[in-house]
Formats: sequence, structure tokens, C-alpha cells
Amino acid sequence: MLLRKTITLALLALVTFTSHLMASGSHSHGGSHGNKDSNHKVVTKGTQKVCPIRKEAIDPDVFIEYQGQKVYFCCPGCDKKFLKDAELYFGQMKERGEVAENIQKVCPVSGDKLDDDKVSLTLSGRKIYFCCKKCVRQFKKDKAKYIKNLNKKDVSKVGDAHKGHNHSGHDHSGHNH
Repeated sequence: MLLRKTITLALLALVTFTSHLMASGSHSHGGSHGNKDSNHKVVTKGTQKVCPIRKEAIDPDVFIEYQGQKVYFCCPGCDKKFLKDAELYFGQMKERGEVAENIQKVCPVSGDKLDDDKVSLTLSGRKIYFCCKKCVRQFKKDKAKYIKNLNKKDVSKVGDAHKGHNHSGHDHSGHNH
């Protein structure tokens, strides 16, 4: 009897989980935020469920793009409070096990376009992607400098880690620079 009950509960959990995944993958609220980029190759869904300010359920239509992340809020106005001490709120997201949705287009160190999501690190409530492992090492030496690069509109000119090194035409995963 106990085995039958356990199997039934496991199947119910599996069906619920599968239904949730299918629903979240086809979600559409019909609105346009005017900030979509069809050329963006690296997008990772975040795990954020609550507003970092009021700890209430997020509204998918209320967000800001900050440091290569899409941070959601429960209502307009919370974004202003978040921006006053973003590191505090990213830290609280980390404590809750939440990560913001990544929308980076380029490596914060070199400024090169991101082609995949193989090289990354998680930093207080956000996941940051890099073009290669050398850039991760460079980032760790001066996080504050490179985090600021994530807020720049044109970060294609921020990098100095690869002066004289052409990234086109090769993969970085198999070697060190």
C-alpha cells in the first residue's frame, strides 16, 4: 500500500513538473517591451520568482535591464529602489537561490560577442558569461571594473584582455591564451 501511494505521488509530481515546463516554454503575454534582440545568442532563463524589493510575486511585464540581467519586479517603482543598492538586492536573490535572467550580448572583459553559454560564473544573484576562460580569470582580478562594463551600451570597445588577438574562426574551450 505504501509503495502504491509513493508511486502515485511521484507520478503526480512528474506530471505537474512537466506541465509547468510546457506552460512556461510557451508563455506569451502579447506585449512588446521594445528591447528584444533577435541576434542575441546567449539567453538563460533566470530563477527569479519574487520582487527583490517587496518579496512579492513578480510581474513579467515589469523589469529593468541591468548589468546584462533582466531583473523583474512586482510593480513599477521597485526598480528605483533596486538601483539605489543593486548589490544588496542581488545578494538577497542569491540567498533565496534565485538568479536573474541573463540577456548579455558581449563578454564584459573583451567586448566580443557571445556565441554560446559554455563559459560563465555565478555572482550574487546573476550569471555572467564570457567568451573564454582567460576573460573569467581577468574578470576575477577586478570584478567592479568589469561589472560596470555590463551597463555600457556599446561594450564592443571595452576589452583590453585580447589586444592583438583575433577571436574569429576558433574555439576557446580547448586552450588557454
